[in-house]
Amino acid sequence: MTTSGYATYDEAKRRKPVRWWHEAIIDDMLQYPRSTMKERSVRLKYSVDYLSLVMNTDMFRAFYEER
Repeated sequence: MTTSGYATYDEAKRRKPVRWWHEAIIDDMLQYPRSTMKERSVRLKYSVDYLSLVMNTDMFRAFYEER
């Protein structure tokens, strides 16, 4: 078992809700409100295209509004 508590990456994807990732992005947005998408993508280690895709989902927008 890994230190994350999941035996494999697939198990982590299966058991861990998507919400944790949405909250991580929102935390970054709140901490660095003037950041560009490129700067944010470097910090979060994902492509600009992927972050844009996630941030434009209804689920992400709902969590963002909630925060």
